[in-house]
Amino acid sequence: MTNDCFQKLEIRLCESQKQRLHERIAFAEPSGLEDFDFLKSCGITVSQVVSTQGDRPVAGKFEVYKDKAGEFRFRLKAGNGQIILASEGYKRKASCMNGIESVRKNSQIDARFDRTETKGGKARFNLKASNGQVIGTSESYESTSARDNGIASVAKNAPDAKLDDQTA
Repeated sequence: MTNDCFQKLEIRLCESQKQRLHERIAFAEPSGLEDFDFLKSCGITVSQVVSTQGDRPVAGKFEVYKDKAGEFRFRLKAGNGQIILASEGYKRKASCMNGIESVRKNSQIDARFDRTETKGGKARFNLKASNGQVIGTSESYESTSARDNGIASVAKNAPDAKLDDQTA
């Protein structure tokens, strides 16, 4: 992610986080906010960082694309451009679009998020439909709190996310 992905970066912090950030940057602008590593090193979680354009938050978006096997897939990106949920492959575009609508609906029900760990011990989640079918999978996270931030981001972004159909 580069700084030109947003015009303004709004960060909501508690007082102790503000102090740590102030101490770290010593009145200098941080260089390179790639993956928010600098902010994370100050104890600021990704969920506290909100991309905005002007005074309005940048909306998340669903990208629909074809993979190398010719199947349709979608990925949900947060306003900062980070992929927060990815789908399985679908043979038909209509099925892929139904998957997006299912994410919009089911992301608002916390019980539909299946919190798991990879074989390597990293945290991740699957979003499931009411029938138990997985409709989207997250990346792997280093901690359960980072995974929970990912879940919160899906719940926040999915309902109003724009559609970017890259197959049209």
